[in-house]
Amino acid sequence: MAHRIYIYNVNLRTKETYPSYLAEWNYEIPILMRPLFSANIRSKGSQLYADKEDGIARLRYFYALLADRYQLHYKKKYFEPVNRMFEFLEALPFDTFQIDGRDVFSMNAEKDTQQAKDWTEEIKMQALLYEQAVDEQSLDPLNQLVEDSGHASFLDALQTDWIDYGLGLWAEELLREKGAEVFEEEGKRGLKNAKGDLLIPAVYDEIFEFNEQGIAVVERNGQYGYINASGFELVPCQYREAFDARHINGNNYAEVEVSGKRGVLHIDAKQLSIPAIYDELDWIAYGFLNARQGDGHLLLSVEGRVIISDPAAEPFMYDYNKLFYSRQKGTIKRKYYLIDGQYLGTFLEGSLEPLANRYFWIKPNKLQPKIAVIKPDGSVLDEYIDRIIVLDDYRSIAYLKNKRWQIYSLEQEVFRLMDSLIDKVGVDSIQQHRKDIFVVGCSQRQGIYDAHRGQWLLEPATDHQKIEHCFLDFMRIHCSQGMYYFDTKLNFCSELYDYICSPFHYPTPEATSGELLLLFKGDKLFRLDMQRNIVKIPETEFGYLYTERYQLRGRDQSYFVQFYQAWTKRKGDGYEQYFDNDTLLEKGKKLDAEGKVADAIRLLTIGADRGSADCQYFLGNIYTDAGYEGMDIAKGKSFYEQAMAQNHAQAWNNWAFLYATAHGVELDIPKALKGYQQAAALGEAQAMSNLGNWYYEGVYVEQDYALALDYFKQAEKAGIPNDAQMAEIYYQRQDYANLLRYLKRDTANQFAAIYYGILYEEGLGVKQSLSKAIRYYEQANEENVYAYAVSRLLQFYAVRGAAANADKYEFWLNFAKENAVEIDQ
Repeated sequence: MAHRIYIYNVNLRTKETYPSYLAEWNYEIPILMRPLFSANIRSKGSQLYADKEDGIARLRYFYALLADRYQLHYKKKYFEPVNRMFEFLEALPFDTFQIDGRDVFSMNAEKDTQQAKDWTEEIKMQALLYEQAVDEQSLDPLNQLVEDSGHASFLDALQTDWIDYGLGLWAEELLREKGAEVFEEEGKRGLKNAKGDLLIPAVYDEIFEFNEQGIAVVERNGQYGYINASGFELVPCQYREAFDARHINGNNYAEVEVSGKRGVLHIDAKQLSIPAIYDELDWIAYGFLNARQGDGHLLLSVEGRVIISDPAAEPFMYDYNKLFYSRQKGTIKRKYYLIDGQYLGTFLEGSLEPLANRYFWIKPNKLQPKIAVIKPDGSVLDEYIDRIIVLDDYRSIAYLKNKRWQIYSLEQEVFRLMDSLIDKVGVDSIQQHRKDIFVVGCSQRQGIYDAHRGQWLLEPATDHQKIEHCFLDFMRIHCSQGMYYFDTKLNFCSELYDYICSPFHYPTPEATSGELLLLFKGDKLFRLDMQRNIVKIPETEFGYLYTERYQLRGRDQSYFVQFYQAWTKRKGDGYEQYFDNDTLLEKGKKLDAEGKVADAIRLLTIGADRGSADCQYFLGNIYTDAGYEGMDIAKGKSFYEQAMAQNHAQAWNNWAFLYATAHGVELDIPKALKGYQQAAALGEAQAMSNLGNWYYEGVYVEQDYALALDYFKQAEKAGIPNDAQMAEIYYQRQDYANLLRYLKRDTANQFAAIYYGILYEEGLGVKQSLSKAIRYYEQANEENVYAYAVSRLLQFYAVRGAAANADKYEFWLNFAKENAVEIDQ
């Protein structure tokens, strides 16, 4: 049984819940939807909660990246379902998503509450990867998540039929557009469309429920027929009984009754596909029916073909392996038939498993202790089999009998390698990439064999100690002297290497750059690129590759680490000089975070001397950090200025900060203003925010709300919000529509309540409401002290106030005294 998680939309404050769940998913959140649940994700008991509005925004950023990456923006098949999905999500009434994973938690003995906490942390960690992907405009940080999901790529996930670019992940019934509506008039029923326009006048005694194809049964004067949701009468009311329509193979059918007998009506053709001559019809599978005449049962197709004409005493059953069977009295065996009616024989129920080309194998059971293979005509291919290798999409099987392996092509219907004594057959992950390939051992020799084509891809050799899947289409052959790789796509065997392994990053199907394999030989490292060229990896990349070593696993990782350590030993103390600037920067940042500042400075200085603006900037940060024992403002400022000469935006911003705060230099507002303006012009969000606050506060420059708002908007687009300041500007401008938009963002209730109180009291941009104004004035003083709100509450609760309440008046009077709020008596 599949264990599922359920998604709900809730209001945690009022405890309201959307009437039904939004989605049910197997085991985990689909990789396309994970950003949606990354906003303020937290657990409470066994449940997880995430903020809806911010989550939708994060999902939009991620989908924009996907559309850019796969060039989907203007493709109708993409934007129609995606737009519909976002419309559905944004229309949800409540501000919180609830994730119920208890069904999945039941698989583990650990407490649900602890599993919920662990899952929350996992979602947070994955959210960082999605944020990195959006920031870098690259899907590379998510490669491992894609691999773990079982999809080849995000495009593969988007284009999966049932996923439908994400829309199919949500409950279908919630996405259906409102269709035609039945109305009643003088005891009769008719049909109107969603706009209220008349489609069918009230002439029917009953209009039953429409199916997914928009077809409904209608009754008139005791007779039944069919209409569609557009108001057309498909079949007049002429049958004694009629049942719901079914959509099968692109056509619409329904069971009907004529003169006490049952048949099947082809609604589109307006004629019977199965004549009404049967006592009873019973749908048992997609497009197939049991038909009873007297005491015997036949099996029919909906088109009217007789599938099984030999009458059975009991109805036929379907076992979902494209087989039909009937029970037999006096035995536990069942008579089995192929879907076209071909008789296979009698077997224990549930013992048959499908193979390619209409073959089946019989699982061991209490009537038959060993495996057997059955041909499409019901004859036995072989029996008394000890072990069988059956793989999805393979057109060949391998089985062990009497300590000897056999390989059989189901499609060619021939045994392979009959002149060889096969003592070993193996299959590993190559099955996911190439079909019908086996690792075959004959007389102490191993090779790679294509059972479908009946040919050796790699001839057996005694030196092949081990053959295993390596990566994608590639296998690796362990030999006494090292390793070869074998390309099963090109049937090519490489030269000898010391070691071969998978690459650091999983290449996407559309990638033109990247690597397929890593190849080690002596003190050199090579990559097999996407065009299958062997390219030497320069030593300048070794440092970066070492930071990515965790992308490799097990022995592959250990071998690379040993190779890297041997390289550093050969190079001696100066090996870091070979690192590229980006690697020096990342290593320097990590060392600084670990408190190893001297080591960080040493590495960053190498990059700075080469002219790396990023390394110069980060050295500036270190030397101007008040928490660093070796703080040297002059040296830090010098590094900033070197980076500024290369238009490094953050360096300009931090240099300006020194002069704005007199940190190790004399206060110099013109220099600070110049630095912030230059940084902002170069796109630095923090500088935009700093300038916005300067013009908002009017301390160092003349107050200018228009200029402040312009800078705040630029900072907001770049990722730094200043919601409280922007709210105040819109309030002063009496722009209540924009003010309300920013108040909704204050989910932590830091500033919105006081504004809501004023707006509801005065009826500014909202419908005037004294009760709401009082509630918000009280809420405003829960975390802060607002003298205006306290004054208004005392006036409302006073004896002659609009909401006179002696107890509350006394409470707020004491509150004013305790918080030194001056009150006009």
